Amino acid sequence: MSKDRADSEKTIQEISLLYELSLSIGTSIKVRENCIEFLKALMLRKDLGFVSVWIRNVFLSKMQASDEVSLIYAHPEFKVKDTHLSISSPLFEALRTGEVVSVSSSETAFGELVTENGMDRGMFTIFPLNEIGVLKLYSVNREEPFVKREINQLRSVISKFAVSLAGCLSHDMLMREILERKRAENALRESEQRYRNLFSSARDAIFIMKNFRIVDCNPVTLTMFGCTREQIIGKSPYRFSPEFQPDGTKSRDSGKRRAIESLKDIPQLFEWLHCRWDGTPFHAEVALNRVSIAGDDYLQSIVRDISDRRKAEEERLEFEKGVQHAQKLESLGVLAGGIAHDFNNLLVGILGNADLALRDLTPSSSTHANIVQIEKAAMRASDLSRQMLAYSGKGKFIIEILSLNDVVEEMAFLLKTSISKNIVLSYNLAEELPPIKADTSQISQIVMNLITNASEAIGEKSGIIRLATGVMKFDGSGMPEGYRTQETLKGTYAFIEVSDTGCGMGEETIASMFDPFYTTKFFGRGLGLAAVIGIVRGHMGAIKVSSEPGKGSTVLIAFPASTDPSDSAPEELRNDSKLIGKGTILLVDDDETVLSVGREMLETLGISVLTAAGGQEALDLFTEKREQIVCVVLDLTMPNMDGKETCSRLRDIDPAVPVIISSGYSRKDVEKQFGDKGISGFLPKPYRLSDFLDKLNSALNMENNQVK
Repeated sequence: MSKDRADSEKTIQEISLLYELSLSIGTSIKVRENCIEFLKALMLRKDLGFVSVWIRNVFLSKMQASDEVSLIYAHPEFKVKDTHLSISSPLFEALRTGEVVSVSSSETAFGELVTENGMDRGMFTIFPLNEIGVLKLYSVNREEPFVKREINQLRSVISKFAVSLAGCLSHDMLMREILERKRAENALRESEQRYRNLFSSARDAIFIMKNFRIVDCNPVTLTMFGCTREQIIGKSPYRFSPEFQPDGTKSRDSGKRRAIESLKDIPQLFEWLHCRWDGTPFHAEVALNRVSIAGDDYLQSIVRDISDRRKAEEERLEFEKGVQHAQKLESLGVLAGGIAHDFNNLLVGILGNADLALRDLTPSSSTHANIVQIEKAAMRASDLSRQMLAYSGKGKFIIEILSLNDVVEEMAFLLKTSISKNIVLSYNLAEELPPIKADTSQISQIVMNLITNASEAIGEKSGIIRLATGVMKFDGSGMPEGYRTQETLKGTYAFIEVSDTGCGMGEETIASMFDPFYTTKFFGRGLGLAAVIGIVRGHMGAIKVSSEPGKGSTVLIAFPASTDPSDSAPEELRNDSKLIGKGTILLVDDDETVLSVGREMLETLGISVLTAAGGQEALDLFTEKREQIVCVVLDLTMPNMDGKETCSRLRDIDPAVPVIISSGYSRKDVEKQFGDKGISGFLPKPYRLSDFLDKLNSALNMENNQVK
């Protein structure tokens, strides 16, 4: 075959190869499909063992490192080790220079181009794919590079392949951008819908403002402010605020300052006094912040009505104030009771010594009148102590069945003389009034206090004081409005009511009128109304005050009616001048004066006496001289071991021993402490010698030495 003919056939073969490769360049818009046909044909025609396509990251989507080149196709794939390489790698010299790189295994640079498994000999040929990447060809059987003519031929068709790939990549990026944009639009649409749903269904009022005008609002806003959408849109928010806020600042000035701060991205959260469309004010909590809508800045105001919360807070504070007030009064009551207890011990000494002195003096004695005055002063001091105990709720009550009408009628003359002649005292007493269980003197003190206060409220002017009695019933379902009581009011109550046409009182005075140190008078009058409420508490009653400045006052006090016909009058005391029987009396008290006077009182009558200054000493004496002791007179309040514990331990030694409790507190409170165990008698402090002797005789004359 001639040389010309051989060259002609070779040329035809090369043209045929180029034509075939050109046909194999895919028309698909997908990168991988574009690579498959073209590169498989190239491998077959050029006896290649491996091909790979590397594309710069800037032409790929979702690639982070822009200085890297990524593998998008390789055949066969199992040879691949790395899929991402730095653009500075020797492998991509053709990309940087635009020239074809050919390197055989005999050259040093061959090892720098190996990024696959099992390639240790042969030939690498790397073609640039324009500016987008490189095509790497590997032939295991070829040691010589492609000749220039082959390179030019392949370069021509590979350039077309590069153009096709660029189109695929551009289409891919475009589609991705379109998809991302659609996703973003959908996300924005969904976000706007969620916001609109929240906006419409929020439980708080939300309105949007532009240039300090309301441009949008949710349905709750219309309900909260009591207006229609047409009435609120376009209005300034100050239309729904009073001129001044509770702190004295102008609503407009304060609101604008907060709005400007919000537009500077400084969110505002504050309490605000708003007004409804009809002008009704209400307290609100407002959150004010800047929002961006379609590129414009708006103000969003979220308003929460906190009227109920404020009301609950005020009620809580009022309740706490009431609790603190009750605790203060309770503390004062404990203090008053303690002072009265110690005071009564002193009065035992004064009254007892005066009583003893009078026994040794004749009425004609020059000192007899002085001692009588001392005794009277001691009795008045005892009344003051009784008031303190009444305030503490531990008064020395002598309980009996009585009628409020009887108490009032017996006091009629005294009441008339205790008020101004310019005042008319009128009575309206119920005909059928149930009896109550009470202490007559304490009820009399209440009536006198109320009439005196009513008279002073009227002053020197003419006026009327009305005193009424009556009956009322409570169902026990709750605390009746306006009543002060520590008990649940249930059942039938008898009441006494005093009303006047005087100056009246404001709420502050009514709230404080029963405090022991509160007075509107220019000089003190004792505990006054503080003692009244103490007596009422001690009788399980209730008190209600109604008054307005300039319109007079009405005070109503109710006591539970007695339904037990067996309740008897206070026990009658014996007046014997000697002790029934013989024996020794054990007198126990922690006050030395009480022991000294008590001993002298009994020894004056020839009665043997042992004294003990405390519970343990009393137990020791009782154990030692049990056969001699016929009765124990025991103080209730003592340190270390009180009267209750001492009595219990005495009864453990001898259950039959008579025990008389002596105290300034009421018999009711004493018996409540001892319960079913009972005591043999109660000796109220202060006492005279006759009182002391009567209680001893009563206790020793009982068949069963307990008072149930």
